[in-house]
Amino acid sequence: MRYSFFSNLIGGLLIAFSTASNVQGQTGVLQIEGFTVECTKKIEVAAQADGLISMMAVEEGSTVPAGELLFQIDDRVSKAQLDVAVQELESAIKQANQDADVRFAKATHEVALAESEAERALLGKGATTLAAVRRKDLERDKAKLQIEVAEVKRQTDALAGNVARAKKNAAEVQLGLYSIKAPWDAIVNERIKNEGAWIRAGEPVLKILHMYEMRAVGYVSLRVLEERGLSLADLEGAPIRIAVKVSSTYSHVVDTQIGFVSGEIADSKDFRVWANLKNERIGNSWVLRDGMPASVTISVK
Repeated sequence: MRYSFFSNLIGGLLIAFSTASNVQGQTGVLQIEGFTVECTKKIEVAAQADGLISMMAVEEGSTVPAGELLFQIDDRVSKAQLDVAVQELESAIKQANQDADVRFAKATHEVALAESEAERALLGKGATTLAAVRRKDLERDKAKLQIEVAEVKRQTDALAGNVARAKKNAAEVQLGLYSIKAPWDAIVNERIKNEGAWIRAGEPVLKILHMYEMRAVGYVSLRVLEERGLSLADLEGAPIRIAVKVSSTYSHVVDTQIGFVSGEIADSKDFRVWANLKNERIGNSWVLRDGMPASVTISVK
């Protein structure tokens, strides 16, 4: 009992000294419970198109690298549409590359021009009529206009080729919607749908977590800071020791810095802060898990 009394007395004096030091602007310590470990990235992976799940490539607990296939939706119709688009593009390119119409129109114009000049020579000798000359001139002018028509058609064919290429690109994008891949290195935390299920676009299929980087997230009381003569700015980048309760007998301790101080203060006069943590493995098991409780010690100047 006597030991307990003196321990409590000494503890109270230390707290009072620490508070007085904070008011004077010297280094202080904030000890806060109620922080929680969170994954920096955790999402529900949704289907991007309607269809039947033809293959589920992962199981719960699977580790998948970025870009790895997660699940496949039946894409037979989309593949057929892409094949059609490819054929249309090839046809459009061949059509755009041929210039026979332009060459024929130019050759026709050369012949019509020569005939028109010959007819005018005959008119000078009195061997033909003015009406015949006018007909040859009309054929010459028509042949010249045919060149313009052929060139416009070739330009139109080139534009049609661009349209066909855009259709092919769109078909490729559409086909890609049926193969759902991991956006980043992840752990599959839950399979919501199974192979053979019919799903709609936007419907969640998997829950995945990024276990490599975590955060300790919690709230600090503005009233406590004000009582000690501190401000929110004093917390930015402040050293923080995070003790994550991994089990009843072990706490994982990490020394780092506060990475974020919220610019919004709740009605309760609390504000949110977090600090990044690097996760570690012991064997095949991750040390930190999403939702683990933690306590923190923040050193404030």
